[in-house]
Amino acid sequence: MFDAQIAKYRSLNQLAEADGTVIFGTSSDTNIPLGELKQAFALNDSIYNRSFSQLSVADAAKVYGECVAELCPDTVLLHIGEADVSDFGGNETAFEASYRALIAKIRENNKGCRIVIVSLKNYENNATVAEINSLLGRISETEK
Repeated sequence: MFDAQIAKYRSLNQLAEADGTVIFGTSSDTNIPLGELKQAFALNDSIYNRSFSQLSVADAAKVYGECVAELCPDTVLLHIGEADVSDFGGNETAFEASYRALIAKIRENNKGCRIVIVSLKNYENNATVAEINSLLGRISETEK
């Protein structure tokens, strides 16, 4: 499902510098303007966007291994879960296990990597999104 995007990112990785920051997210992250972000926050490190439309947490660890791990980032901003909202109810345990597997994959590649878990936007006060964000908060607290 993500083969073309993975191939594109792997090609870009040949030009990239290791040890930077990677945004690893889903649909709403694919068009983040990195130049403006870098300028607004006076970031000196390299920053790369390796986000995928409709990336589920179940697929995230595999995709990370295929096109992000080789960058060996110092920091990963995780914004995963947006594609899982409709299937979350009743699948909380699987969601959590997949998210923790993703974190383990990141640490397997770079034990010192800073992992920042970014909550989902919830402008409409959606109860499911609120549950996911609560779970992400608990994961963040226990995975420090």
